[in-house]
Amino acid sequence: MNKTLFFFLVLLLPCSDARASDKSQVSVRFKIEASAYRQHFGTLVGSVENRAADVVVQALRQHIQFADFISNSGGQSPHTLTVSLAVLDPNTDVAAQAVWLLASLTGPGATSPRTKWGRFREAAADCGGLSDDRECTWPDETEFLKELQALLAAPSLYPALVSSAFHELSIANSGKFVVQPLNGWVLPFRQEDMCLGADTKLRIVNDIPTDQTTLHGKFRADVEGPYGHPPDSIFTTLSEGEDAADNNKKALLQQFADHVVVRGVYLVQYQRLDENCGSAIPPPTAPGSGGGAQ
Repeated sequence: MNKTLFFFLVLLLPCSDARASDKSQVSVRFKIEASAYRQHFGTLVGSVENRAADVVVQALRQHIQFADFISNSGGQSPHTLTVSLAVLDPNTDVAAQAVWLLASLTGPGATSPRTKWGRFREAAADCGGLSDDRECTWPDETEFLKELQALLAAPSLYPALVSSAFHELSIANSGKFVVQPLNGWVLPFRQEDMCLGADTKLRIVNDIPTDQTTLHGKFRADVEGPYGHPPDSIFTTLSEGEDAADNNKKALLQQFADHVVVRGVYLVQYQRLDENCGSAIPPPTAPGSGGGAQ
């Protein structure tokens, strides 16, 4: 952030009504859908799913800080991320095709389409099926969880997951629009707490009360940097309207800046802040043979 903008934002601080906000809570559910894996684990499938959900929660907490992730068994929340171990064609032998992790987020009134998150393994073309263990090697519970944990350790998996599954999850429901020296929003969280990097792109939904009516506008915003002294908020700059109709509202957004009400802040493109992330947890240890993932 340039010095002029920084000092202007420091002066604005007493006028800002931005406050620290609670993160959205997301419960995580793991489903083993691939038939061969369900048959292989048999009566243990429920236990494996619960422990796998714990592994996913640990990975999400390490790589994503804009939401609070909990295991589905730990309680209910407004949003549920379902991660499925599945094949793309359930009518074809599991061994003949790749096995994927598919992810979908369910929230109040909306469910994101299931999208590919990561390839769990390639097709086992020479595998004779579950009934022929001479050709197939199926992991036991501990081996399966270790494979899952190793897969989810890759940071490259998470930007696409956020853009697909989390695009309708609001990370803030308040903020303040300002016009000088740059058009943009002050949002009520620290950059380090949400771990949003400079290449993160946001969609900010606003009510724009004018003299005649209240308009609704969606605008893209870029992460500029910390706001305040000490920096207890984040500043994002106005980029463009969500579409042509919203672009036509940019002048009204600026004209009635003092009356703009932020209704939601959504992630369009996610880049994790690599340094000074205050909420990231250390990498988990490998799952043991009993109990949940550590």
